[in-house]
Amino acid sequence: RSGVWCLNGIYQYFHNPGWCSGDCWVILGIESTLEAQFATLKTRNQMEEFRLHREKGVELHGFIENPQCKQAMIICHGLGSFSGGRTVTTVAAPVAAKCAAVRFDFRGNGKSTDEAAFAKYERDLEDLRAVVLYLRERGYDVRAIAGHSKGGTTVVMYLFRYGDVPYIVNISGRIHMSRPVPGRFTESFFQSIAATGEAVWEAGTKSIRVTKDDLEERDSLAVLPATAPRDTRTVLITIHGEADTIVPAEDAIDLHRFVADLPCENGPGSERDAGSPSRPLGLRAKAHAPHSYWGVASPDGSIRFENAEDSSEPRPLAEVLAGAEKPSHTCLLLANTSHMYHDENEKAVLESIIKTLVERILSS
Repeated sequence: RSGVWCLNGIYQYFHNPGWCSGDCWVILGIESTLEAQFATLKTRNQMEEFRLHREKGVELHGFIENPQCKQAMIICHGLGSFSGGRTVTTVAAPVAAKCAAVRFDFRGNGKSTDEAAFAKYERDLEDLRAVVLYLRERGYDVRAIAGHSKGGTTVVMYLFRYGDVPYIVNISGRIHMSRPVPGRFTESFFQSIAATGEAVWEAGTKSIRVTKDDLEERDSLAVLPATAPRDTRTVLITIHGEADTIVPAEDAIDLHRFVADLPCENGPGSERDAGSPSRPLGLRAKAHAPHSYWGVASPDGSIRFENAEDSSEPRPLAEVLAGAEKPSHTCLLLANTSHMYHDENEKAVLESIIKTLVERILSS
């Protein structure tokens, strides 16, 4: 009977706060605890859906988690994925705990209209720009943009094209576009391209029509401009796995050598030292870009980083970032980590890194 009264009191408290009288103080005491739990869950799960109209009737679909916070971070998905993909939601979780986490579907993915594309990076870049401007019109301060895989390439392009957000977080983005991915396409795929000019590529659970023009556009895309920008106010943070067989870690190293105005040594056609796929010999010797760090998970699940240049004592990421006199371009290379971050350990490491980065981004 008391349980019935308690449940009734909880319902009435949330839907009719004036219902309770002074003689139900015990019930109120129980309710106050449950109210706190409810409020936490409500804040954590609070999500706003938005639709953004583009040219020719195209509609982009997205979500804003924790929308009441006016500091925001945008997270971009990769090729064949969508705003609810595992890597994107792994990144969004620690972001939404601190500020507004914005996820949206690029065209033809998720709930966004139009046709998904293997290439068309410029189109994705301009759609990302439209989302940034949309959020600013609504009063949001876009503090950072993060992207994984193809989304990582897009956010790096955003840095060089616009450079108007404080932080860009590139997660396993490709820089050397003409480098092939072993085993991505079958012989029948290339036969279809040669015969008809197009073929269907099965990207996980999604089928994407790929044309000969798509392949040529992607191979010729110059992600890096002719010269590194000197007046950008944007800080570039790259997270990349050493064991990435889809986008080699050399892409991350060369990107950070470029922004540091150092020559790239690992581009297409360069010799890769022999070694295991997870740790090619000599990779560490090539990471000469300033503020590059090697991350290794500890037995307790934490991750520590050592400076790639001086092999100093490994430190937690918060100490690495705090040790810099000012926010600097930073490359974080993760040992034994693949491209998709689907392994539970990889997922936990990525989430931990993002949590630390968000705290840094919001405090700077």
